[in-house]
Amino acid sequence: MTYFYEYQIIQNSPRTTILYADSIWIPDRSEEDFCFGSPSCWDDTILERIGQGVYYAYQVDFYYVPITKCNRITDYKQIWGLRHIPKGIFETTFSHSAGKVYCGVSVIDNTDAFRQCSAPIVFFTKSESLHKLEAFQEALETACKLDFSEKDCITLEKILDGMADIIFLRHWVDNGRTALCVIGDTSLFTSEDLCIWEGAVSQIHPMYFV
Repeated sequence: MTYFYEYQIIQNSPRTTILYADSIWIPDRSEEDFCFGSPSCWDDTILERIGQGVYYAYQVDFYYVPITKCNRITDYKQIWGLRHIPKGIFETTFSHSAGKVYCGVSVIDNTDAFRQCSAPIVFFTKSESLHKLEAFQEALETACKLDFSEKDCITLEKILDGMADIIFLRHWVDNGRTALCVIGDTSLFTSEDLCIWEGAVSQIHPMYFV
């Protein structure tokens, strides 16, 4: 069983908010493996504030392959075959000296799908073709960094600066703490939310981390 506590909201800039939460895992006989994740209360707040039917929602999955294992087979499989997930609407690959990052964007159809989404990156937008923009692909390359950190949130904000209608979420683990970078709408979270979160027992939302 995972318990979250010591929630923190940091207003990093006019368009960026970063959430942190500590967690403690108490072994349960019914749980064989521990899965990293974010508190479900963050999901509840996001869904409540964004509303339904206003934005299109998408998830971004990515998978890192070391340079020694990159070949025609991995290029053929792309993210869908490497992660064994349904094919989405857009795919791309980022090459680095150490290997390749295979990335894919899929539609999140409803609130249940959002709650069950295990991708570390989610974004909401009023445009259906945002993923086709060159600047957005640059944002994906930054967001898919394996060593993503708080400083990368500012880089993402600068890249997404001209996309006023986007809300971009990036989950990661920062020195053992669960972290969430929110770019685009800093009014989503308030100081009152901290009291609500601390007073509630939040379930874990399992996340997939490469």
